[in-house]
Amino acid sequence: MKGPSSFPLLVVSCDKYADVWPYFFGLLRLRWPDCPFPILLGSNQLSPELPGVTSVLVGPDSSWSTGARKMLDRVTELYPDADYVLLFLEDFLLTAPVDTRRIVELVQIARQKQIGCLRLAAGLPLALPPTYELSEFPGVGVVAPGEPYRVTLQAAVWRIETLRRLLAPGLSAWEFEQIGTHMSEGLDDIFWAVMRPAIEYDQAIEKGKWKPESLAILRNAGLDADTLARDVFSEAELVSHYNRSREWSAISEYRGAALRSLLVGRRTEGLRHIWRGIRYGNPTLADLTLALVGLLGRVATRKALSGYVRLRLRSYSRHEGDQ
Repeated sequence: MKGPSSFPLLVVSCDKYADVWPYFFGLLRLRWPDCPFPILLGSNQLSPELPGVTSVLVGPDSSWSTGARKMLDRVTELYPDADYVLLFLEDFLLTAPVDTRRIVELVQIARQKQIGCLRLAAGLPLALPPTYELSEFPGVGVVAPGEPYRVTLQAAVWRIETLRRLLAPGLSAWEFEQIGTHMSEGLDDIFWAVMRPAIEYDQAIEKGKWKPESLAILRNAGLDADTLARDVFSEAELVSHYNRSREWSAISEYRGAALRSLLVGRRTEGLRHIWRGIRYGNPTLADLTLALVGLLGRVATRKALSGYVRLRLRSYSRHEGDQ
């Protein structure tokens, strides 16, 4: 069985988030002092001197997905035996000690069962509950095809080849989650997630600004939160942002439920979900198209979804090529 040294922890970042790195790694050292994995920081051209951290440089900034794919290439150059990677973003501030034994156990499960992605976060906005729990591995569940945010950037154990397949060129982080979820429908890879968080953290940055509650995390850990290099959300701004996000998430869940139903041939149920989504928010061309395709049946829905993904990927790739 492969040891921890063949399983790197990769923090995907870029130079414009260099001001956040000392806080992320400060909390990582505090909350996970016995982390047994090699720790890598993916960035563009900056290589900070951080104890126990190896920089993985990919050159000038491009799209999020292209940069992340280059980082994976560097990871496998450094660790040729690596088949899995623990993926973090630089603004995931640990809020509780990490149970190393539990993380190692989950990595072993992922390898044993050749899981494409095993999400370690739970209870966060884009870390929805698994479809059902596994009797073989209590506390772990299957994220079935058609589930919203089946692919997310929450902390997860990723099979490197699965992640590579989803990192199409030209995608932002948000587009990777949206399009990657649809792309996962066409993969044989398995997606699992924990029922309760295996790693507890707070995503500190929203829309390029610090969240007020994140400053409390820094101060409670003894880190300097009074000389930050970027703005902080006011409470009113954050409430407004969360309200908009909740509305969008609710509409996305209706669409996801509709798509899941239509993909397995439950036409009436799927159309009901579309109607609920339309009543919740303003109808869009996507809603009307999904309803029309759904009326044509399961096969038509699958073909339309594949065509939609291909068109979006082509558009993103062209956009990146023009830059």
